[in-house]
This record gives sequence, structure tokens and C-alpha cells, in this order.
Amino acid sequence: MTRVANYAQHLLNLSYLSATQTRIKDSQIAVSSGKVAQSYDKLGVDAHQLLSLERSSVRAEQYVKNIDRAIGRLDITESTLATMTDRATYLLGQLAISINADNADLVALDEIGGGFLQEVASLLNVRHGDRYLFAGSRGDIAPVDLTGYDPTATWPPAAPGAVDTSYYQGDGITAVARAGDSFELDYGTTADQDGFEKLMRALSYTKWAGLNPADPNRTAVLSAALDLTREAIGDLSRIRSDVGAKYSVLEQTKLRHQQFMTYADTAISDIEDTDLAEAVTRISNDQTQLEASYLTLARLQSVSLLDFLR
Repeated sequence: MTRVANYAQHLLNLSYLSATQTRIKDSQIAVSSGKVAQSYDKLGVDAHQLLSLERSSVRAEQYVKNIDRAIGRLDITESTLATMTDRATYLLGQLAISINADNADLVALDEIGGGFLQEVASLLNVRHGDRYLFAGSRGDIAPVDLTGYDPTATWPPAAPGAVDTSYYQGDGITAVARAGDSFELDYGTTADQDGFEKLMRALSYTKWAGLNPADPNRTAVLSAALDLTREAIGDLSRIRSDVGAKYSVLEQTKLRHQQFMTYADTAISDIEDTDLAEAVTRISNDQTQLEASYLTLARLQSVSLLDFLR
């Protein structure tokens, strides 16, 4: 029986019982869910650190995705440049043969010029996903259109003309990868860059030379094509070097993000994941305490005035 004299103690005992029951319930949920708490407000001072780690980890994950997309495009760009360099090197050899040994008639100049020109256009019109890689920001438009492209039509063959990028349909805005909180990397390559333009013009001259075998300016045009091809190979080499450098920077940046994500995952786990051994021990101790509290409360309830008068 609860009396006025022991009512306060009775309430205190009940509060202890309730607190113990709550701890046991929370511990059981922690064991079954694997998480220390089911909401941030139950984590106390660790909640702010957990939120900060989670936000930073999500940002790092997005940066990794951005970098992977850029690296995928750089891989294709490098492959395109490698193939183009191979073609330019072969063209250089054929032009050297045509000029130095006066064997132009023995080299299929029109087929080499016309065929490689179509191939270069196709290489520069490569896509990654749903966008053209060499079109600048106009990724929905093929950057190279050979319709009407003929640099031999605007100059006397004896004096090959100026730069001709009339084939280019893109713009000058190159792709940028957001790779960090304060780090953006311009990694795009457009089809109107010097190496591409010179190679396409050299191929056009080569094709012209093959189609005009009797023209007295043929040797001069082949010589111009040779010079342009040599310059194009140098330009393509510089573009490849730039692509390789940016690839390396992005790889290193990605690695740093991944290292942070590994650290963040460990730190988050330390904060929010349940230590099963500790939780089971805590449940056992609390249950023992709860049983003792029930026993104490039962004994107090059974005490009567006669127990004190005996």
C-alpha cells in the first residue's frame, strides 16, 4: 500500500523503473537495427558531426561521379587522338614518298586524302552517351560537317590558303568538370583546334593532288600538305599531352575523394553503428537492475504498520 509517508519514494522508484525499461527498449532496438539511435536528436553532441560527415561524403560521391564522367570522355578523346596520329603519320610517309622520289603517280593520293578525311570527320563526331565530345557546349550537334568543305576552292593551288574551319558546327565553350568544392577543370577539346584543322586541310590538299595529276602546281600543293601534316602531328601530340595531364589530375583528385569517403564511412559507422557486445551487456545489466527494482517495489508495497509494531 502506498502511503503519504512513502509516496515520494514510490514515485522515485517508478521513475527509475521507467528509465530502465526505456534503456532496455532502446538497447533492444539498437541491437535489432544495428544503429545506436533511430533519429539524430538521440545522438546528442555526435549528431552535428554525423550530419557534417554525411553531407561531405555525399558531396565527395558526386564529385567522383563528375570525375568518372570526365575521365570516360578523356579516354575516348585519347583513343581518337591516337588513331588520328597514326593516320597522320602514315599520311606523312606517303607524302614524303610522293615528293622526294617523284612517285606521286604511284601513291593513291585521292583515295588516301578522301578516305582519311572521311575517317577524321567520323572520329571527331564521336559520342559519349548522348553528346558529341568535340562540339564544345553544343553536344547535341555533330561538330564536323564536310558538306561544302573544300579549302582548295579558295586559293590558287600554287599558294595554299589560310586556316579553314568551315566544317566546324560547334562552339568554343569546352566541357568543365566540377571536381571539388573550389576546383573546376576545363578538360574539353573542340574539333576546330589547330591539329585537327591542319590535318583536314592537308588531307584535302592530298586529295586535290591525286585528282589533278597533270597540274603544274601539284608538287607545291603536296609540299604544303607535307608541311601541314608535320605541324598537325606536333599539334596532336600537344593535345594528347594536355589530355594526359588532365586525366592524371582527375585521377589523383578522385583518389583523394575516395580516401575521404573511406574515412567518412568509418567515422560515421563509429558514431551510428551499434557495438553489439556492449549493447547486449548493457541489456543484461539493465534487466538485472529492472528485476531488482521490481522486487524492491513489491517488498515495499507489502510492508504494513504491523511489520513495524512487531
